[in-house]
Amino acid sequence: MYQIPFRKSKVVGKWKQKKPAICFRVNFTDSKSTEIAAAAGVDCVWVDLEHCANDWSIVNAHILAAKAFDVDVIVRISGGGGYSEYIKPLEMDAAGVIIPHVNSLEMAKEVVRLTKFYPLGMRPIDGGNRDRMYHLVDFEEYQRWANEERFNIIMIEEPVEEEELEQIIALDGIDGVLFGTLDYTQSVGLTGQSEHEQVIGMKKKILHFAQKYQKHVIGGMTLDDFDETLSAGYDLVVVGTDVYSHAEHCREIAERIRDQ
Repeated sequence: MYQIPFRKSKVVGKWKQKKPAICFRVNFTDSKSTEIAAAAGVDCVWVDLEHCANDWSIVNAHILAAKAFDVDVIVRISGGGGYSEYIKPLEMDAAGVIIPHVNSLEMAKEVVRLTKFYPLGMRPIDGGNRDRMYHLVDFEEYQRWANEERFNIIMIEEPVEEEELEQIIALDGIDGVLFGTLDYTQSVGLTGQSEHEQVIGMKKKILHFAQKYQKHVIGGMTLDDFDETLSAGYDLVVVGTDVYSHAEHCREIAERIRDQ
């Protein structure tokens, strides 16, 4: 019987080639924002459930819009929706999930348990969704490829003792790490001071441990950060957001009109 092959991740493909993947962050609910970014040629789009007014039908539309151009979607979950919030994006065939506020080894172990199949974790099994192409992909192939071609990214956003930080990042089954700079500044009483030496020190520790244990590390936020982020060794680089691009363009228009 013919078996439909498992759909590989564009981001993971770049990582296997030792190349950085380029990500565009989408805040707008309309999936046209993802469609435009995907058509323009980015490797992945970050869709947000933590800070944006999205629901599962909206996330689903973004994933389908990206897939039309063979582009990945990474979904940042809110972390407050229970265990199903971890698996729903993956079952919709998102390439990865970002989990905010993972600030203990116990929490990191829970991420692995819910996002990886055995033997790495105990991700709940269904198989009747898009990620297994509605049972059309061989079951063993599906589980094996899901562990290899789908990924998790944890966010460190509060102070963590150095020993535990290393254990979190080193944990088998954790794929990538992202430093939540602004929430971290707030948690240490330095709100908004992203260039403070204490904040820079934490950022360097995370990067160091990620590189030591060969984990992927996510950084950047605008195109202006691109070269610096690449040279620092980040391999998933965020190069902009739809809301920022739109706001800046509208501001430029308004200022030009006021000057007339």
